[in-house]
Amino acid sequence: MFGLDNDVTCALLGGGLLASATSFNMLMTGRITGMSSLLSAVMTVKPDFRWKLTTVTAIISTALMSYNQLGRAATVTLPLLGERLSLQLFDSSPLPATTVLIGGMLVGFGVRLGSGCTSGHGLCGIPRLSKRSVAAVSVFMSVGMATATLLDKHPLIPKVDLIESLGAALSIHMPKYTPAILSILNLFTLFIWAQKPKEIKEFVNAYVTGILFAAGLMLSGMTRVSKILSFLTVNKNWDPALAFVMASGVGINLLTFNLIFKRSQPLLTKTFSIPPKGELDRRLILGAMIFGLGWGVSGTCVGPAMAISCLADNGLLSLGSIALGMTLFELSQGNLKFKRS
Repeated sequence: MFGLDNDVTCALLGGGLLASATSFNMLMTGRITGMSSLLSAVMTVKPDFRWKLTTVTAIISTALMSYNQLGRAATVTLPLLGERLSLQLFDSSPLPATTVLIGGMLVGFGVRLGSGCTSGHGLCGIPRLSKRSVAAVSVFMSVGMATATLLDKHPLIPKVDLIESLGAALSIHMPKYTPAILSILNLFTLFIWAQKPKEIKEFVNAYVTGILFAAGLMLSGMTRVSKILSFLTVNKNWDPALAFVMASGVGINLLTFNLIFKRSQPLLTKTFSIPPKGELDRRLILGAMIFGLGWGVSGTCVGPAMAISCLADNGLLSLGSIALGMTLFELSQGNLKFKRS
């Protein structure tokens, strides 16, 4: 497109789709589309559980159907520009299960401690000119790149046989169970919403948001662990293409968020549910550092982990380890209590 490299074009268009997902949700409901917040709400059944579950379901369903229709790679023609793009949508995880587990747990713990990840702080925070988000993104990007670069030169994480066996057991070829997975996920989501039939518009909004977000992840290359690691690892083969994803997403949201916030209220709800910008604190910085460390180790953050959970070799392990990290954070804060029988 316009003489740009194929990967850069995909990154810019993918970032645009991610921006459209987050801006659409902001316009309709006034809510931040943060992937770590979505997963946390689904795990703990918080009051906003229904719409967040719907978005998660849409992300997983879209990725799974895309894999079944297009495979790991595809060539598409842009309808308006006549350009042909070569898309590598998915790949096999190049990392041992031990590395995936450790990295995922660090990501899960870090995003909860730091109150956000690449979507919440990056796509939705920086466009609001939040100092906390600017600081968080700067920290986890720096730490992530430093960690991935160090591990590329000095592999410091040994394989643990028990964890490798667990990873192998979880490496099920899920796409062959696509009809069953889609049926279970979507029927359960519809059952949840059937109890609130008057709020069907919110269901549609949440599902569309998930479809757009998943499409942005796939088009930009964020559903490929090797692509993310090639961006985070600074060496002679460094691939800067993914920087254009954030640039495109943040740049578009800077414009759209500014227009949306001029409205008195969103289209479907009565108020904007925007977290206060607040001041920098040690918790934010430490959380961003831990997230960046895990991101550099595993090459996966929350949104992409959802999308590849049923596709990549270590997809289930990746999402499960992030969920485990989030659970450990909640336990450390005393937010989860187990009743004694």
